[in-house]
Amino acid sequence: MVNNEEMIAKFEEAALNVEVFQAQKSGAKNLKKAYGGIKPEDIDEQIADIQETMADAEDISNALAQPLGMEDDDFEDDLLALEEEMATEDMKDLDNVKIGKSELPAGKEEVANEEEATAESDDELAALEKEMIAS
Repeated sequence: MVNNEEMIAKFEEAALNVEVFQAQKSGAKNLKKAYGGIKPEDIDEQIADIQETMADAEDISNALAQPLGMEDDDFEDDLLALEEEMATEDMKDLDNVKIGKSELPAGKEEVANEEEATAESDDELAALEKEMIAS
């Protein structure tokens, strides 16, 4: 004989099963809607199209990378000559540059004068500090 507790448990289990079933049904419906009718065959076809397009792009890049009737050695020689010509032009431009008065000290004498001036300033500062402390 089935007691009341077992019946209640079976009733709750049945209600839960119905709720799970409805949730799965709703989820499946929403998932179909999200994919918008896309089929696995459509994906396979699209991947094949992408791969073909990528292969075509690679072929185009390779074709454009080919030399235009000039050997690599000739091209490198021409490039080197052009670089040398440009460097010579740059050097000619440097000959016309006028250098103004330098901001750097002229020599040891000027550096020594600056050191003396700094030492004098330090001495004056120390004297002022002594006067302030004494006051």
